[in-house]
Amino acid sequence: MFSLSGTLMLCLPGALLAAAQVEFHKDVTPVLRKHCQGCHRPGEPAPFSMLTYKDTRPWAKAIRAAVVARKMPPWFANPAHGEFQNDSRLNDKEIETITKWVDTGAVEGDPAKAPKALAFDQGWRIGKPDLIVEIPADFPIPKDGVVDYTWFAADMKLTEDKWIEKLQVIPGSREHVHHALIFARAPGSKFRPTLQPGGVTSRPEIRPEKLPPQSDKGSFAIGVGLGAAEMIGDYVPNGDPYIAEPGQGRFVKAGSHMLFQMHYTPNGKPATDRTRVGIVFAKTPPTERVINDAVINTTLRIPPGEPNHPVTALVTVPRDTKIGAFGPHMHLRGKAMRVELLRAGQDPKVLLDVPAYDFNWQLKYQPKDWVTVRKGDQLRVTAWYDNSPNNRYNPDPKREVPWGDQSTDEMLFAFFDYVIPAQP
Repeated sequence: MFSLSGTLMLCLPGALLAAAQVEFHKDVTPVLRKHCQGCHRPGEPAPFSMLTYKDTRPWAKAIRAAVVARKMPPWFANPAHGEFQNDSRLNDKEIETITKWVDTGAVEGDPAKAPKALAFDQGWRIGKPDLIVEIPADFPIPKDGVVDYTWFAADMKLTEDKWIEKLQVIPGSREHVHHALIFARAPGSKFRPTLQPGGVTSRPEIRPEKLPPQSDKGSFAIGVGLGAAEMIGDYVPNGDPYIAEPGQGRFVKAGSHMLFQMHYTPNGKPATDRTRVGIVFAKTPPTERVINDAVINTTLRIPPGEPNHPVTALVTVPRDTKIGAFGPHMHLRGKAMRVELLRAGQDPKVLLDVPAYDFNWQLKYQPKDWVTVRKGDQLRVTAWYDNSPNNRYNPDPKREVPWGDQSTDEMLFAFFDYVIPAQP
């Protein structure tokens, strides 16, 4: 015979468990829609879908482990330096929700309590595009060997100047496209003049007979100017579309051609690719024009076996502007990267610190507030490389590694956006 207090004691754990019960539709779905479904859905790079309970339930324990370890969603910026508007990390409450859901049986709950489903349009994360441009023909990718950088041209068929509000690149064969860079070539440009709409050409890598010694002096990849062809978008594995902030946009002139720089990586299976670019145009002209550039150092030389080799690129800013949307890019030996602002009479300011770079997750980092820089300021980029046998991605730790196009070589690219007035 149990006393009243004993009965209460026996019932209390069950009561607590019921109170802590977390349901998929009511509690978990809002977290997945905010942080996960952009990639975890059909046609996107994630290995399984999280759109429904049926899709998600078999992966419950793996999801719990990934979010508790903060491996997912992927985010590599050091939180000690800067705040970023596209920070994809789950907060403590969201991690607790996922954990409790799994620990209490990963129950489905009432579907009627789920928030309204997100609308996805045929793989476009930018909504329905106003314009879709694709490479002019299916491109065959061999099952092995090396494919030189390949360029395609297409006519954008624009009869008037336009401002780009959103842009997304969708590869035809995700597993073979290492990256794609998308350029707008204005009428009269002399950039790759023999490459005309419908055409394709390759750029074989040419190595000098004697490589230059490594230097700390960097350079701008495009020249922080409005050159003969302007990069308006890109694709890297698991990257995000370009989405302009309010009052901003990328500019493209009437009559422009779109150029695709494609880097294909054979993986043992032949395939074809027909990469597409979707664009949403701004309904009203912006006040600021966004231009992309990068700090680079092409003299890098990584010694054999070196586990933590630093390379620096230092450049001087040629105009007053604002910069943001940083994008570190290295290859298989890339280990870490830091971007700093140097101003006379002040301590260096860390704009971005990525202490554990991952080649498989080449993210962009968009600061909450764009950074004001002045003419004469300097940007210092420091990258570290692991060319040792301990790097499981290292193709050959016995080799000195120079700058090169292929992933078996290396690069130091620190992409960034900057602005100028939309109306000169």
